[in-house]
Amino acid sequence: ICDEWAAKDSRIHVIHKENGGAGMARNVALDASKGELIAFVDSDDYIAPEMFQHLLGLLAENVDIVECAYVETKDNSVAFTISEEPVVSYTPQEAMREHIRDTVFRQLIWNKLYRRAVIGNIRFPVGKKIDDEFFTYQVLGNARQLVLCCSTLYAYRQQESSVMHQSYSLNRLDGIEAKLQRLSFICSQMPELETEAKIDLIMSCL
Repeated sequence: ICDEWAAKDSRIHVIHKENGGAGMARNVALDASKGELIAFVDSDDYIAPEMFQHLLGLLAENVDIVECAYVETKDNSVAFTISEEPVVSYTPQEAMREHIRDTVFRQLIWNKLYRRAVIGNIRFPVGKKIDDEFFTYQVLGNARQLVLCCSTLYAYRQQESSVMHQSYSLNRLDGIEAKLQRLSFICSQMPELETEAKIDLIMSCL
């Protein structure tokens, strides 16, 4: 199916490779990409047809990341909405504080549009069940300005078998490792947020 679409549209490039996990797949795609903008869509999710057009319209000259709202679903019938509420701008420090608090600019990679430059050489770890938590904080820290819009443009499909829906799994230790690395990054780059990052790490361990 992918090859058929590539034959119809020259903008579509298909990469065939053995399954090496989500992190490896994303890294291969990042290395192969040539555009100035980057976005991710997980294989079992879906988006509003106008999602990227809408986010692109909010990507002002000094803005490196735009985030939209999302809705959790188990079916294909999500009603996407364009909000009339004004967008909100954040500095990297403000966004990182909300990221630590898990309110907005969360570790989720797929409800955002990124400038390629803000990602740079940052890549996902290979072999981790939870890989976005190793990635997002670094990209947030690279941004000049970030924008949050309230439009609901992404459908996050819930799978009962996913890592995050298990009551306990050793795979969750990947999240602790990611937060240890994030704490080191924050201590170095945004020391004013060190205490909040430490408290969040402790609560995650508990």
